[in-house]
Amino acid sequence: MNDCRCSGPCSCARSSAQPSCTPGGPTPLAPPAPANTQPLSSLVCSVLGGLQPIVDSARRIAHEIGARPYRVRLVWQERNAVTGLWSEVYARELVPVRVEPGREQFTDEVAGQIPGGSISLREVSPVQVDELTLRGYLQGKAWSVDNPSREFFFELQQIRRCATDPEPERYRYVLDGVPELETDRMQWRVRLLAQYGRRSRAGQDTTVPGALYPLPDAAVIS
Repeated sequence: MNDCRCSGPCSCARSSAQPSCTPGGPTPLAPPAPANTQPLSSLVCSVLGGLQPIVDSARRIAHEIGARPYRVRLVWQERNAVTGLWSEVYARELVPVRVEPGREQFTDEVAGQIPGGSISLREVSPVQVDELTLRGYLQGKAWSVDNPSREFFFELQQIRRCATDPEPERYRYVLDGVPELETDRMQWRVRLLAQYGRRSRAGQDTTVPGALYPLPDAAVIS
């Protein structure tokens, strides 16, 4: 059997003819592959971030075919110092989104039953909104903190089944805890609590300082 045996330090090299000894010591081993030291957060962003648009597109189909007949909007509004009326400054509709009932309650008012209790939002895309936006920050800045003339809330409204149907009521909700990012399900989970500040079918807020007016339509309060 052809073998390479050296009396001194050498490395073995084989050729098609015969083994030979090459001075210079043993052939060094290849260094081990470096461990993956990439932060977990960047791994989640690089892997799931690339898949999120595909998941969001699939979830939007339910909205497009009418299987989720409701709209969920984030609303930032401000009260006019002269008239005392509220007006929207900015709004963003969540798509896709899935509304799940929670501890829903109803209170009898002059306009009928007013929904209360809590609901949950699921399938909210981490690409569309981040945690600060869900907490009411506008362009990265706190909106309504220590400012009674500013408000942030979630608005839930059913979508009309037919164009001739009357405009459905709009209902206000506020956060009930910190939004939870569920990376394994590629979604935000947001818990909301009903707020009794009514909004008209046209979006006019009926809340005025010191009183709530649960009317079928907004009353212009001056």
